[in-house]
Amino acid sequence: MAERPPHVCFFNRSYYPDRGATGQLLTDLAEALAGEHGWRVSVVAGRPLTPGVAHPTERPGLGRVRREMRNGVEIFRAGGTTFPPRRFVARVLNYVTYFLSAGLAGLSVPRPDVVVALTDPPIIGLAALVAARRARARFVFLCQFFFP
Repeated sequence: MAERPPHVCFFNRSYYPDRGATGQLLTDLAEALAGEHGWRVSVVAGRPLTPGVAHPTERPGLGRVRREMRNGVEIFRAGGTTFPPRRFVARVLNYVTYFLSAGLAGLSVPRPDVVVALTDPPIIGLAALVAARRARARFVFLCQFFFP
């Protein structure tokens, strides 16, 4: 009997098609794990914030979760605001609304073996921890940098 591949679920607001550093690094990692190593990969991400990036999931609704597949990665697009992040208040609102919607989206992810939270936003680790505990999965908080 063949062993099933591991299932990892990442939580990070930024993911393809966003071009920010954490989103691009996570996109590359997730697609490599799925494509080159055969892992089952899920990502709980927010809606794109990159100016000029058209995306079919850009619909309003805090609790709305959209599912997508891209290069073997199942993406759960959490709702939330998409204010231009140049102002601190706008960035905080984007983070908080993503956090709330991602907490709901985490309930939609089929049971992972490992849940990994990146630091975009830093509070997302709490939603990911809840998802990990619910699934009795291992939890990893990948702290790349902090933005004060």
